[in-house]
Amino acid sequence: MIHSIATDEAGYGPNLGPLAIGATRWTFPDAATDPKAILDGLVFDQKSQLNRFESEYDNPGLMIADSKAVYSSGKIELLERGVLGCLYTIHQTVPGNVGELLKLLQVDETQIQDADYFQSNDIGLPLKSDRSMIESAGRRLREKLDESGCSLEELAVTLVFPKQFNRGIEEYGNKASCLTAASLQLIAAQMIRADARSKDRFDIRCDKHGGRSHYAPAIQEQFNNTWVTIEEEGRPRSSYRFDDDRVVISFTAKGESWLPIALASMCAKYTRELFMLRWNRFWKTHLPHLKPTKGYPVDAKRFKKDIAKVQRKIGIPDEDIWRCR
Repeated sequence: MIHSIATDEAGYGPNLGPLAIGATRWTFPDAATDPKAILDGLVFDQKSQLNRFESEYDNPGLMIADSKAVYSSGKIELLERGVLGCLYTIHQTVPGNVGELLKLLQVDETQIQDADYFQSNDIGLPLKSDRSMIESAGRRLREKLDESGCSLEELAVTLVFPKQFNRGIEEYGNKASCLTAASLQLIAAQMIRADARSKDRFDIRCDKHGGRSHYAPAIQEQFNNTWVTIEEEGRPRSSYRFDDDRVVISFTAKGESWLPIALASMCAKYTRELFMLRWNRFWKTHLPHLKPTKGYPVDAKRFKKDIAKVQRKIGIPDEDIWRCR
């Protein structure tokens, strides 16, 4: 049996809001299993294909692709249906609010206990998607996986809020190293939860982190100074083996072409978008006419200027909400 873990992030570039890292964990009969082929006819990586399928068969499908492609229009419906449909496959439930979603995604809520601006105004779910369509697609996804001897075991997200992010910059010196450390921690947690047998193998795939090519020292540190064999290190791909070659971990440019990485990207993006919605609602309770922000550099500066007086009044320090890089 192969335990496959995939990760990707959303929110690497913004100054405001959390860096979100998503992970998906699957089991496959062997290393050659292609989940995209198995799920053909239900899961699509292009919106036009999904639209044709749904108009022809009058059945809901799922779009699973790089979150930037799924969310290209700024409409959250397809992103939400993909994430919640896959969660339904695992848990047979659709979360009714953000709090329930965070539990299903194993988010450590202690990370946000001090941040009133993210805890306020809990949001009902689904936001835009039809619950019955989510459930229908989720059931069919499970059926297809069962037929092929595969399983989608878990979706998980870890969040790095600005205060923690800034501390990480102090510790590691750059954003890419912060992302790598947080991703490897998430991977390690998923490996434990997999409860693998001694002969089971792990195939771990990640999108590259800030274009970097060297990950061996970070892997050694995360996995108790284990001996890491470097298979290759280059711009397209960096790959490593450890634990007597039982674990293979690779970092690939444009890794979201692998369906499990694409789904991880979507989980991260969906979670970050919900927290940015909470963020904007919090500030609008103080400034009703405030224009919302996605947190990316140019607009983030505008937003920070707009909230400056209220921020000082309620005593929120810059380092708690503004990423230093």
